[in-house]
Amino acid sequence: MWRLGLALRFVSLGWPLWLAAMLGMAAGWGAVFAVSSTIGVAGLGYFSLSQSWTRRIIEADDILADTIFPAVCSFQSSIPRLRRAFETISRVSMLWASPVGFGVLVFASPAVNLLLGPRWHPAVVLLQASAAAILVESIGNSWNLFYAARGQTRPWLVLNCLGAAWIVVVVIPLLELFGINGAAMSVVVYAVGIYAARQYYVRRLLGPMVLAALVWREILTGAVAAAVIGAARALGWRSHNFVGFAIQILAFLAIAGAVVPLTSRALVGELIGALRLRRKPRGVPAERPAPSGVSATPRRMAFPLLAAADPDHGLVWVTTRDWPAIGRFDLEAEEWTWFPLPPFPHAPTPDGNGGCWTALTRSSAVAHVDADGATRLVHLEHTPELLVTALAQSAVWAVDSGRCRLWRIDVQTLEPASLSLPDAFQRPDFVAVDRQDRLWVGDTQTPMLARVESPTAAIEAVPVPHPTRCLLPDDRREGIWLGASDRNQLTLVGEDGGVLTAVELPAVPFGMAMTADGRIAAALKDVDLLALIDPDSGQVGGVRLPDASMPMGCAVVGDRCFVTLSGTSEIREIALVPPSAIVTEAGPSGGLGEGG
Repeated sequence: MWRLGLALRFVSLGWPLWLAAMLGMAAGWGAVFAVSSTIGVAGLGYFSLSQSWTRRIIEADDILADTIFPAVCSFQSSIPRLRRAFETISRVSMLWASPVGFGVLVFASPAVNLLLGPRWHPAVVLLQASAAAILVESIGNSWNLFYAARGQTRPWLVLNCLGAAWIVVVVIPLLELFGINGAAMSVVVYAVGIYAARQYYVRRLLGPMVLAALVWREILTGAVAAAVIGAARALGWRSHNFVGFAIQILAFLAIAGAVVPLTSRALVGELIGALRLRRKPRGVPAERPAPSGVSATPRRMAFPLLAAADPDHGLVWVTTRDWPAIGRFDLEAEEWTWFPLPPFPHAPTPDGNGGCWTALTRSSAVAHVDADGATRLVHLEHTPELLVTALAQSAVWAVDSGRCRLWRIDVQTLEPASLSLPDAFQRPDFVAVDRQDRLWVGDTQTPMLARVESPTAAIEAVPVPHPTRCLLPDDRREGIWLGASDRNQLTLVGEDGGVLTAVELPAVPFGMAMTADGRIAAALKDVDLLALIDPDSGQVGGVRLPDASMPMGCAVVGDRCFVTLSGTSEIREIALVPPSAIVTEAGPSGGLGEGG
């Protein structure tokens, strides 16, 4: 479906990348012309050789960056997780770049003389300079993908502008003054300049961090091996043929391999643990084994989204996004049933009769699954994005985020009608019903709620302290809880939007449910935590979930809480224990204490 706003987002993301690529190409050709016009075609051959050999070092890091980019996008809003991922990726890439870079520095001369002949010997200084430059460039080389994951690509353009300026300000003068040695110096100057700019942008996004200090252990791996081989060659160990050359390379690799356990043991152990393969015996179905209390969705990477409980009928409903379906869990039979749907079901809304409603985000329709499993669709006017649904006033209501309005569908006639939301709304998302059968609609971009009165359906705008990710009416406290979308906070407001109480959380809540004892369960996607909040004391505790499980929604039935883990495509059941067993005070930054 063509959407102008989405197209503009793609253009906004892409034009700096396109222009950066053009500048990069221009800088490359500019370097070719500058070198060939000053030190001749032979010098250009030496320069091209050094660049082609050493660029292979950084290509491995580029492959790693492309591989992990989707994962980085999945937790783009969590700066602590971005920082941890950046540190790990930088160290992993340096495990490769350091030995290879130092190896080129040590073996440049014999490699050129043995493989290409003495006539290519002038290329050695360029090759060594390029290897040193690549070593510097490899430090934090994946920085740009962390910006791109957040939709920020202009810093990439800035660094390519520096590359274009490098040709005019550095390369040409040094070539004119020092010839081929000037070309070698210009390569090193460029690497140092890029490192300084990269350091600035990394600190700006991820906080205080010294890039070189981050990877010094891995740099030491190659440096020690290079120093030992260099000292041996200085004492007379020469390689006059391919056999001797190969022996020296093997010795270099052996020394580097012996140093790795001393400098990077924890990192290597983490990698081995993450990459360990689990083989399945023949004849075993390709279903994922589920631990006790964990249910797998019908397909891998189905991305379970939100959950809702129907305690009167003993049911829990879950929607899956990337394999569009809605699932029903029978608490008595302990059995899941899945119903495929068009793209993409959003929030489940039990109908009170054993069935469930859900809006289909990209299909301009609302779906209903009845108690017998029969599915029907109510088609609406074309709209880019339907989101959360709620049941009130003998109708099912759906938030039309794409057109900033609210759809009302009569449950008997299935006739749809729409209401326009206040002009201040930018991206309405969540809708909830309070005990007076009134609707509340939140907006993720503006600090505003819309209150829809019953039975007149009159809409009134209510200012609130912050934009809203999710809503949860609280009849006990005569207010409505707002899960903030722009901060780690849960706020209880009254009918006029005034703050009754606020609780700091470790992360932004994505789904909430009320427990039988009056606590609030909240799924915190960015920190892999099911938070349990005591609204009266302000205490925050929680249940840690598997790393990268990305909890999105939760539903509570009695003392059982069901959490959708979008990252692992599972639904985890958690037994709710008394507050004294798990609740801890939230720290100043919203983190949990040791008992959390």
